[in-house]
Amino acid sequence: RALNYLFLVRAFGKIPLKLSYTTEDEDVAIPQATVEETYTQIIKDLTEAAAALPEDYAGDIAATKGRATKYAALGLLAKAYLYQATLTKDYSKAAATAAQVIASNKFQLVTDFRSIWQTENTAESIFELQFDSQTTNPLALVSNDNASMLFYVNPGLDSALFEAQDKRLAASLIKGSRERTYMGKFPNYNPPTQNIPLLRLAEIYLIHAEAEAQTSQSISDASFNSFKAVNSRAGLATPKSDFNSLKTYIKGIQEEKERELLFEGETWFDYC
Repeated sequence: RALNYLFLVRAFGKIPLKLSYTTEDEDVAIPQATVEETYTQIIKDLTEAAAALPEDYAGDIAATKGRATKYAALGLLAKAYLYQATLTKDYSKAAATAAQVIASNKFQLVTDFRSIWQTENTAESIFELQFDSQTTNPLALVSNDNASMLFYVNPGLDSALFEAQDKRLAASLIKGSRERTYMGKFPNYNPPTQNIPLLRLAEIYLIHAEAEAQTSQSISDASFNSFKAVNSRAGLATPKSDFNSLKTYIKGIQEEKERELLFEGETWFDYC
């Protein structure tokens, strides 16, 4: 519920906030809740979930992969706090919660960025939507260079977003037939069984980097170290001196998030 409401409130603002199932004789004209009320409910849900969920699942990994854990709830909570802070101006909760997920050492950035999209449920995956040959991923089917293709990537996106040495470029954008560029993050399309990572450690690092900078109102070492973890994995070495103000640094983090999470459904919410 929190995952869906976080998407809805960021996309639409005021929305109906329904916390119980709808009965046949109920009035379905549900009034809109305020944005503040929706965030309060999201945070309540995630706080309760984090307290109730296990840190790990024991036993049959095949049967339990994809289930939410305490750290999936905390990671989503950090994201909710970050976006709520556009209203409250309090980024400290986002920074602290993201730091808690990072400090748990339950997850590690994989060395090879491409492997995130070749191997499912990697060491950096916190919460991943599972697909298999029976429950297939429609996005993987229609976003690749094949007969079922419905869309391709805007030409020139590679040069607009990425430096030539950025290791994420080759994994994110694939040159295909008819001189078109395709999404590279969902290569398993025959059959379309590619999982979709909904939350991974790299995003938590960038949430922490932004929230920590906003909290301290500075390009602090704690913030920059989180930014650097993601930036370095991409084969880059962006120095702190490249940012001449807090404003340019925050924009730099959000641009880094766009490159890191390209086609993962987050960029629009940072820029809208």
